[in-house]
Amino acid sequence: MAGKLRNKVALITGASQGQGAAVARLFAQEGAKVVLTDIADAAGRKVAAEIARGGGNACYYHLDVAQEAQWREVLRKMKKRHGGLHVFINNAGTVSRKKIETMSAARKEACIRGSALALPIKSRPRRRRCADRIPLRARRSRAARFRPRVPRFHQMREASPRRDRGV
Repeated sequence: MAGKLRNKVALITGASQGQGAAVARLFAQEGAKVVLTDIADAAGRKVAAEIARGGGNACYYHLDVAQEAQWREVLRKMKKRHGGLHVFINNAGTVSRKKIETMSAARKEACIRGSALALPIKSRPRRRRCADRIPLRARRSRAARFRPRVPRFHQMREASPRRDRGV
């Protein structure tokens, strides 16, 4: 365990298989407390158990990303168990082999609704840390503070000896 995400809580939607499961495993290896969500309960519980057997901290909750009530419930449970959220991966999605022109209105809405309900989570303002309060000028690197002053192009052009000769 490298510990890059030690003591961080990560919520991953669509984590029962594929990319979501791979991200969950990787985050657990890096020390994160992983909250897996999906609609495929058996596969999601299996991935969470696999992570726990490997020494990681993972739990699974059922979540249909198109259902607002389920979002509220998962966030409530997560806050009660882990205290907060640090990392959010919105991996859940619906796949349709049909062209968008032939999809029903309900199917189109289901595709869009999952992302729309996740937006409030994605756009939460992050808490300010001490480093954020340091003025930009104080955070500049030493090289940036002590670089030599180079005259601007128009200043160099005006001082050019060629200009004085009328060339």
